[in-house]
Amino acid sequence: MDRLGFQLDALTSASSQSNLRAAYNGVDVTSSSTAHVLASSGNFSTKPTQPGNGYDISPHGNGGGGAAGDGPDCDLVLSHVAGPPPSYSDPVRIIISIVLICVPILTVFGNTVVILAVITHKRLRTITNAFVVSLAVADMCVALFVMPFSIYQQINNKQWFLGEVLCKLSSSLDVMMCTVSIFHLSCLAVDRYLAICRPFLHERLTVKLISIMLVLCWITPIFISFIPILNGWNHKGIEHIVACAFPIEADICVFVVNLPFAIICSLIAFYIPVVFMGVCNAKIYMAAIKQAHQIRTLEAAGSHNHYR
Repeated sequence: MDRLGFQLDALTSASSQSNLRAAYNGVDVTSSSTAHVLASSGNFSTKPTQPGNGYDISPHGNGGGGAAGDGPDCDLVLSHVAGPPPSYSDPVRIIISIVLICVPILTVFGNTVVILAVITHKRLRTITNAFVVSLAVADMCVALFVMPFSIYQQINNKQWFLGEVLCKLSSSLDVMMCTVSIFHLSCLAVDRYLAICRPFLHERLTVKLISIMLVLCWITPIFISFIPILNGWNHKGIEHIVACAFPIEADICVFVVNLPFAIICSLIAFYIPVVFMGVCNAKIYMAAIKQAHQIRTLEAAGSHNHYR
């Protein structure tokens, strides 16, 4: 069975198929896989339409329960995708929400302490700590502008009553702020690598260069968050899946992405930075081992000469 960006789970009951339209979260689907699923049913044509419009999956038979021209049979489409997230009872939701509310409060408090420590202690006002302060600001933005929306949905059992525009803004802020934090971690890894492995090059880091790196950390994520999400690029080719699983009248807010967006965003915001940080830290570890070996050798030589 093809993969629609996540594990497909064939649902047999009609009630489960209809409930799939109620609530979803974190779905990642592709137009090619969707077209293959619909083609295998024998009730839909999958000829490509104009570029950028995905596939024509209008029904050409009565097997799906839809008339010609009425669009895709949602029961057929949703029968090949995983079910919605679990719903919790009111007491469980209240307990989970109370625990979740503590997370942004502690995040804001901890990062405020970090910022105040750098500001109030002159010895901490270094070029390296500029990344630390900026990272603390990014984490505070996550706590203030991302976590509250997630808590809101948890309290309302995944329902969203704040409108489509605010839904897109919350998704954009989520992607942007998390990416900003990861970029800052990458800059910190570069700084530590230069300080340990290339100390003379590290001394050449100027305030201007650090400022440029910080600006890039904040500006670059906009191109994989606000611009594509507000323009709906993450829904290109999967419009029928979105229309069936997340109808406008359902009052839900989910971040659904197609395969190109998922690959590009994941590479830029996660995989490339993780590999980059891993290489930097590996080199730092190797340099630390080498220096420790040299220190032990010098200490042994000095001890030998002392006893002579």
